Amino acid sequence: MMKPISSEALLQQAQSAFGQGELTNAVELLRRCLATDAKNTLAATNLCLVLGRLGLFPEAKMAGLNALALAPESVPALINTSVALQALGELDDAEALLLRAAKLAPNNSDIWDCLSLGQQQAGRFVEALQSLRKAITIAPENANAAMNYGLLLQKLGHSESALFWAQKALSMAPEDRTLAQNYLMFRQYVLNGNSEQEVQQTCAVIARAYPPVSHLAVKPRTANTVKIGLISADFYRHPVGYFLIGVLAELAAQGIELVLYMNQRNQDGLTDKLVSHASKVTNVIGISDRQLAEMIMADELTCLIDLSGHSKGNRLGALLYKPCPKQFSWLGYFASTGLTAIDAVILGEFQYVNGVEKFYSEAIAVMKGSHFTYTPPEHCPDIAQRPAIEQPGVTFGSFNNLAKLNERLLDTWSKILLAVPNSRLILKWSTFIDAGVIEEVTRAFEIRGVSKDVIICRASSEHYAMLNEYNDVDICLDPFPFNGGLTTCEALWMGVPVISLAGVKPVSRQSKGILDAIGLSDLVVTTERCYVQKAVALAADTKRRDYLRQSLRGRMEQSPLMDYKTMANSLLAIVKSDTTAWLS
Repeated sequence: MMKPISSEALLQQAQSAFGQGELTNAVELLRRCLATDAKNTLAATNLCLVLGRLGLFPEAKMAGLNALALAPESVPALINTSVALQALGELDDAEALLLRAAKLAPNNSDIWDCLSLGQQQAGRFVEALQSLRKAITIAPENANAAMNYGLLLQKLGHSESALFWAQKALSMAPEDRTLAQNYLMFRQYVLNGNSEQEVQQTCAVIARAYPPVSHLAVKPRTANTVKIGLISADFYRHPVGYFLIGVLAELAAQGIELVLYMNQRNQDGLTDKLVSHASKVTNVIGISDRQLAEMIMADELTCLIDLSGHSKGNRLGALLYKPCPKQFSWLGYFASTGLTAIDAVILGEFQYVNGVEKFYSEAIAVMKGSHFTYTPPEHCPDIAQRPAIEQPGVTFGSFNNLAKLNERLLDTWSKILLAVPNSRLILKWSTFIDAGVIEEVTRAFEIRGVSKDVIICRASSEHYAMLNEYNDVDICLDPFPFNGGLTTCEALWMGVPVISLAGVKPVSRQSKGILDAIGLSDLVVTTERCYVQKAVALAADTKRRDYLRQSLRGRMEQSPLMDYKTMANSLLAIVKSDTTAWLS
């Protein structure tokens, strides 16, 4: 008879599984440990942590409360339980636990780091900054706190300062993938730099965070049919979901086998539609990169398309094993992944420009037409005849992420507002729920000579209501260097023209591709001076604005932007071709 495994051995196995990314296995082992030893505080505390990482927050809360019943003064249990409560929206209870922990361990910087996350969720962003400053003061070597400080600065429109903190955090733990990915994302928000140097830096960062692994022994696919795998954490009402659904439906209609690898808990009506076009759907949360790679290999795909890049929830680690003969990056990321396991980055021809290859370590595969196809939500507001703000002058707007603000953008927008009499600017983003954030942004315009009274800051709202607010806007101002994508499409769908400044990097050409696709290339400029001139001229051209307001939806419907068949066929041509057909 086999000797029963001790609770200590089960705990060690669980810790090993957690370290290897086998979270589901770690949960099973921890539960077995607690079944053997119900008073094992460490097992209960770790179970709370791992369940939280899996997004199973109700279960994580119960595990955390169990841990606290066993050890009411356990700081790790207090922190882990608070994280679960934050995710469930029980913010007051979460904060109370963290303040208890702070009394027990005033010099634990992780407590203040977690406290800041709850404060952000509650819309108290200025307080969150203070908490993070305290965390960094207590432990300057806390890389996660430094990165979270950078993330918050970015949320508040301080991209240059955010990049400094991201770089500082990464220097403390260069092998940490999350820190590396955040750093690479942060770089997209700052103005264009040297392309050769940028791709070299990306590859250097990736080499430290993604050490080499042995490729799997993948057998050549023998079936004649095309089978495409798509992997993402964004198969829901997310820009990736909205840009993907039309193409996915067309591919399915052509009989293409589609396999979705979902690394997400979020599911909604758009998830249901995306899933309905797939021949197979697998949720891959909680399994290791190696396990996921073996699963992909077993599915015998023609190609695998990663839709996340270095954005949150990605599974690039699985692609390192090269589980599929052809692996692409498309749609959800806009720069080089730096991974040799990615064969090519797919770009639309409207986003492509000679020289863009210098920003990539991968080959470039160019699709016909736009990089995006847009599918509007089923229920959209009607377009108003004229902006609903019944005031003289022109209302500009930008509903983009506040992280896209930068000094040169503020300078440019201020010049427009000063040049157009009786003009105003509506800014809309979630962080404007905090009066302190509004005060800081309006002050940035004031020091440039723009009265704070003409800057209208609005917090986020339900999607239909947000779209309806475009009826308050005459002209949208696209941010640069990080252009809008879905926001540009939504503004145009609501009849609002968009002025955009295009750069060389694809992230700086997103709106250009969209505007080119609908025949409005004249609204795209290449210098800040021309940006101001174009906005001022369109503000004065009431007749054209009225015409565009009534015709933009029709333009979009008849354009490559909503030509799902052409994009699907173009994507298939890339999938079926060999590497000699791609640009290098």
